[in-house]
Amino acid sequence: MERSVEVIKSDYHLPRLYKRVAIYCRVSSKTAAQLASLSAQVSGLVKMLSTHLNLTLVDTYIDFDSGENSDRPELKRMLSDAGENHFDEVYTKSVSRFGRDTEDTLITVRELKKNHVRVIFCVEGIDSFSPDGEFWISISAAFAQEDNKSRRENQIWAVKKRLEDGTSELYSRVTYGYRKNRDGVIDIDKDQAETVQLIYTEYLKGASVLGVQRLLHEKGIPSSRGMGIWSKCSIEHVLSNEKYIGDVIARKTIASSFKGHKRIRNETEPRYLYDSGFPVIISREMFEAVQLERKRRSNIVVDESGTHRKSTHYSSKKKGKTDA
Repeated sequence: MERSVEVIKSDYHLPRLYKRVAIYCRVSSKTAAQLASLSAQVSGLVKMLSTHLNLTLVDTYIDFDSGENSDRPELKRMLSDAGENHFDEVYTKSVSRFGRDTEDTLITVRELKKNHVRVIFCVEGIDSFSPDGEFWISISAAFAQEDNKSRRENQIWAVKKRLEDGTSELYSRVTYGYRKNRDGVIDIDKDQAETVQLIYTEYLKGASVLGVQRLLHEKGIPSSRGMGIWSKCSIEHVLSNEKYIGDVIARKTIASSFKGHKRIRNETEPRYLYDSGFPVIISREMFEAVQLERKRRSNIVVDESGTHRKSTHYSSKKKGKTDA
């Protein structure tokens, strides 16, 4: 039997003559100084890449967030694109721009390496693919993390100092019911103050927060933000704001941790009570009566067994009253 031989032609692909490059830049905020820093980062990296004929820029990723936050939107987009083989290398100005947390920075670098993406840190001259790349990245990230912690502690000290000597701007921050006149002096906004008094009065009459919310809507009173319906949170804030009796309490909330961005109720550190000079809208007696009523209606109970919810929750209808 005669045998035949068939030649299978292979598809020919031209070798890629260039590397696809992405840029990652980060600043912590959108202040003028930070935007200038961002501009310098981007222009510096683009200028550097333009001197290499074998590099082509395919995307730029820019975050406006703390380097301690690993949940940055553009960082997440970059990792997603790396998984889809959009680029071969990432160029960033420095380790501190990439991240200020050692563990998170190494995790990100390893995730990119798993997708065969190299990271180049220009200031430090570190290549993530080099044998000692992770070692130098961890050293640089640790220095950045410690520097950030030191600056944060200095900022907290400065904030506390201003709170202690009464010069903090927190003491003069206006809230609903007040405004600043042409001389910068805090004054009462008559219409808003009347709404504050209405909220307190109706609440003490037995109306629930939802009932107060409906009443404000029926009367066509704009929300504290000047538009739409009042939120339950905004009404609760009015009912608990000590500025209406002329006081200001600072540091009612604090960061959950050094790295944390979540604010929690301050139950461990000093708070500051300041006679700010806010004109009185609500009498101290009415304010204290509302706080007692809010506590009575709360469905949160703290006892020897811990913190838990009551089996029933307050409703003004249970007292035979209408919410409005």
